[in-house]
Formats: sequence, structure tokens, C-alpha cells
Amino acid sequence: MASRYGIGEAAVLALRAGVDLLLLSHNTPAQDRAATDRVVHAVREALAEGRLTPEAVETALDRVRRFAGDR
Repeated sequence: MASRYGIGEAAVLALRAGVDLLLLSHNTPAQDRAATDRVVHAVREALAEGRLTPEAVETALDRVRRFAGDR
């Protein structure tokens, strides 16, 4: 998916599709930070543009917290 849409847009599409947790892998240390920055920027942009809702992100976060035993 990332090769077709780019890592940032792939992350946004995954969150919109109901993915709760994004994993970034197969990156060198230098690439890892850049990939993370692109994903964070894309998610923030999608939130600002209304393509991703804060409620969807909060729901995903709640599910991850419950799975991890934080709630």
C-alpha cells in the first residue's frame, strides 16, 4: 500500500479503514525518523481536512488501550 500511495497516505487510509495500530518497519535508523515524520504529518493533515475524524482516532486508541490492559 505504501508503494502505491506513499507511507503517509497509506497510514491515513489504514486508519480510515479501521486499523487501530500502525507499525512502521524495514527502515534504517535514518529513514525510520523520516517515515514517522511523514506519517504524523499526513495524519494531522487528514484530521485538519476532515478526511479523518478525531473520534475515529480516539476509538482506535481506546481499543489499543483496552487490549494492552490500560483500561
